[in-house]
Amino acid sequence: MHTEIKISNYTIIIIVVCQALAIITNLKYWNKDKSHILILVYTLFGFFLFTLGQFLTYKLKQSNINTTNLNESLNCLYAATEFLVFAHLLNKETNSSYAIKITHIFKIFIFLITPLFLLLININIFGNSPKRYLADSLSFIEISFIGILILLYFINLFKSSPNIDLKKSPIFWLCSFSILYTISLPISILLIEYFRYENKVIFRLIISLHYLSLSIVYLGIIKFIICKKGHTS
Repeated sequence: MHTEIKISNYTIIIIVVCQALAIITNLKYWNKDKSHILILVYTLFGFFLFTLGQFLTYKLKQSNINTTNLNESLNCLYAATEFLVFAHLLNKETNSSYAIKITHIFKIFIFLITPLFLLLININIFGNSPKRYLADSLSFIEISFIGILILLYFINLFKSSPNIDLKKSPIFWLCSFSILYTISLPISILLIEYFRYENKVIFRLIISLHYLSLSIVYLGIIKFIICKKGHTS
């Protein structure tokens, strides 16, 4: 998903700016809390994917080198990183011991399935489409699970009627800014392969909307870090 758009597209610039701001904000308010470390890994990986990763892909394609293995391997690693970060941040917020146990099991599943997918992508027994399907399947699974965790958070929030100021709640902002992404990514994955060949205009529009929704997630991360700093200061 992260390498199907022209390097000059403006949505790349938007998402890179949001990533850079998230990295700067995290370092500005840095502490050794695990959430800061995970967020830094996630944002740095994303920044690499949309800058050096895009540039490397562009150069390899100019040399007529197939970049599918590299692209889909990076996409798998990004999806796995994304899940681990959000699972850590959201797990306890669901206020459900059952959901926490399921999340731990799912973490093990991600740890096991990601190396397998990387192996299948790089042993060259499949064509490009099956390799994209593997990476997109992992993205679909992990973002759907994150969406469920966010839904459980809001259900718990409305049921418990907490006596807190939501404007100062870090996790509230992160979840709110991530809703569109958890909806748009699965839809994009379901539609992208069809429009890749049938309609390039719609294809690029879907990718652009997906990137914009991911940019909003990084803005949510910025708000999360600032609010978290307010809680600890």
